[in-house]
Amino acid sequence: ATSPSRVISGVRAFNQKIIAIQGGSDKGNDLSVMVPDLLSHVKILILNGATADKIEQAVLAAPDYDPDQLQIIKVKDLAQAVEAARKAAQPGDIVSLCPACPAFDQFKTFEYRGREFKRLVNAF
Repeated sequence: ATSPSRVISGVRAFNQKIIAIQGGSDKGNDLSVMVPDLLSHVKILILNGATADKIEQAVLAAPDYDPDQLQIIKVKDLAQAVEAARKAAQPGDIVSLCPACPAFDQFKTFEYRGREFKRLVNAF
């Protein structure tokens, strides 16, 4: 999910609120379009990468944002994001890598980011 529209489809696919890992390089997309779906389908938003601040500001600017309903955690990179998700997750929680942005700020391609995410998760 390297664009806001794909994030919207992705988070709507789950029947419970999820923990979402987001962030990456900025290709100038309007990230605010996904905020209503983040507010209704995500309980913990873990942000990393070049767009972390931009995504956070879009969420904080939403008139119906409630920090008790959507916790925001900012970290440096994908490894820290996976660790933060591991610490925050409870049994039965779903953690999804739905970055909304390309991987180029930390990885050569989205495939590398996906493989690294899988490696980090499997290390637990």
